[in-house]
Amino acid sequence: MAYFTAQANTAVDFQSAFSNLGALTNNATIYSQQNAAGFTASLAGNVAIVVSGAGFTYNGPKPLDGAITTLLLKVGGVTVGTLTGLAVDYSDFVTNLTNNGVSAGIEQLLSGSDTITGSSLDDALFGKAGDDAISGLAGNDRLYGDDGKDSLYGGDDNDQLFGGAGNDSLYGGKGDDVLYGGSGVNTIDGGAGNDTVWFSSVNGPLSVTLNGSAKADVHVSSVLGGSSIGTVANVENVVGGNGNDKITGDANKNLINGASGNDTLKGGGGDDRLIGASGNDSLHGDGGNDDLQGNSGNDLLDGGLGADTMAGGSGNDTYIVDYAGDVVSENAGEGIDTVQASSSFTLSANVENLTLTGGGANDATGNALANILTGNAAANHIDGKDGADTISGG
Repeated sequence: MAYFTAQANTAVDFQSAFSNLGALTNNATIYSQQNAAGFTASLAGNVAIVVSGAGFTYNGPKPLDGAITTLLLKVGGVTVGTLTGLAVDYSDFVTNLTNNGVSAGIEQLLSGSDTITGSSLDDALFGKAGDDAISGLAGNDRLYGDDGKDSLYGGDDNDQLFGGAGNDSLYGGKGDDVLYGGSGVNTIDGGAGNDTVWFSSVNGPLSVTLNGSAKADVHVSSVLGGSSIGTVANVENVVGGNGNDKITGDANKNLINGASGNDTLKGGGGDDRLIGASGNDSLHGDGGNDDLQGNSGNDLLDGGLGADTMAGGSGNDTYIVDYAGDVVSENAGEGIDTVQASSSFTLSANVENLTLTGGGANDATGNALANILTGNAAANHIDGKDGADTISGG
């Protein structure tokens, strides 16, 4: 088991910091303070690694063999971190670096169940293989569990946690965190702040409901085969997987991104942002002043109550409008789009068709395109404006 501890108030990018380990295979590397208990290697980039252990032997200044128990890393003369609890044969380690590169060497150092602790600044920490415990502490950290059953603790500030393979536990702590569980049955807790959970590794359809006005409870289930994807708590925002997902928000201000697939997204209460991404999606803002973005595909956008902003993107989109203050926007060449309005409405540029619904005596106003304008059963005022329009009184 290895323990990596970053120096307080010194940011560390674990991967970058150890990227110069390959210099241990270079005859030009400068070695000093050689004895049976270890040595110091001065590497490129003003990096120095102090190697400690037992039984080291040398050919002139160059180390040949010995047992590594500790690596102390310095950058610019400042101690960045200490890796302890190692049990690595130096000769095997150098052979691995020579034959397989630096990444393989780092894997060898961290092949067990490691404890890795960051600093108060912005760290990037990697667990590699084994069941690792990684703590970012303060700072905007990036924590990578990689393989194994890992426990990741973001701590303070706005962190990104990547569980990787295995059944992992991710705890965001304070701040606005982003949590990627990866594969496996994971436990995810966003903690305080405005947190986001990603299900990008899930290929089957998901059913996700954010239920709890106190930001406390989230119900997540995988529909595909009834398999479990773990538990999630204390998150406000959701990014779906690769299937046809159904994601429902709560009374808070949620950001919901369906990702790929034909998704159904519901904002619930609050001023929500719904993003359809790819696929033929159905977006329902429900209560609040919502922002709906369909992107690609033939999407249905229904803002619900409130003054909503809706943009379908490419494809033939359908908009449900129930308030004259709703805004519908399209770019040129993004398909043949239709607004179904239960209130008076004027088509914005690049939107082709308008149908009045309900029983109100509402107005329908076109734009410069060749619009199809359709009234309802009431006494409507329909104005096509410019363009070769088709008008039906309903």
